[in-house]
Amino acid sequence: MIPQIPCAQVMTPSFPFAIRRELHDAAHAPSWHSHEFIEMVYVQSGEGYHLFQDGRYQLVPGDIFFIHPGEPHAFDFPDRASVSIVNCLFLPAFLPESLWRTVVPSDALDYLYVHPFLHSDERFRRLVNLTGVACDYVRILLEQMLAEWAGGTGMGTGLLRIQMLELLLLLSREYGDQQPDFNSQPSSTQDMVKRLLGFIALHLDQKLSVETLAEHFHLSRRHLERLVRQETGKTIVDHIHNIRIAQARRLLEDSNETVSHIAERVGYQDPAFFSRLFSRHVGLSPSQYRRARIPYP
Repeated sequence: MIPQIPCAQVMTPSFPFAIRRELHDAAHAPSWHSHEFIEMVYVQSGEGYHLFQDGRYQLVPGDIFFIHPGEPHAFDFPDRASVSIVNCLFLPAFLPESLWRTVVPSDALDYLYVHPFLHSDERFRRLVNLTGVACDYVRILLEQMLAEWAGGTGMGTGLLRIQMLELLLLLSREYGDQQPDFNSQPSSTQDMVKRLLGFIALHLDQKLSVETLAEHFHLSRRHLERLVRQETGKTIVDHIHNIRIAQARRLLEDSNETVSHIAERVGYQDPAFFSRLFSRHVGLSPSQYRRARIPYP
């Protein structure tokens, strides 16, 4: 069973963020694991390989990529090879609504929300390789963030939120420049729905309603519901439950967490309701599913 790193091991509920510099080599290569939070990795120097369940990818200086919650990964290195990286570990809640509310949802946060849904076949590949001025800018920004984190002052924590948003804005722009087929503006109903699904997937542990989703995407409830049903044939509530149950299945397979804890992690405060819903979707109770070890497709 692949171990999962809990949020409590690296961050606090009031400040769900951490940043650190790490050196990995053949003797100190992280083994297979996943985590409850988002991990952003910036490759400073060196060489090696990042392992995911779909393959093995070479690490290149200047790479920045994201690992989403629950995604197993590991590292591998040739003899005498090593890599220096900067890790940003965070939850979406780290960027409060008051900070990013004025940012168009299809801009910086789409870099996190949309990519796994628009490019699921390349989810773990390098997202951006920074060079030139952009690479220097990000390197300096990350050094400033490391310094703020080490200082631990009250003002520093506020600056870290702003710096993280600045980083996401820059990466979103760089990604758009490097991927011309990625349109940062909603060009179709299909893209709008994918943005919605991505947002739900990264906030599934929070209280989600059609009203709050409509407000976030600057649409009326009726219009958003019509777009989603028109594109998928399902309601928004159906999608919320489907995404939560899919994540619950992964957690039941890959962790030893209790059913009650898993229910809470995927957004259900009532374990009994979660068990009934899971049984209706899967045909087995959560405990039965775990014992059966049915592979998730």
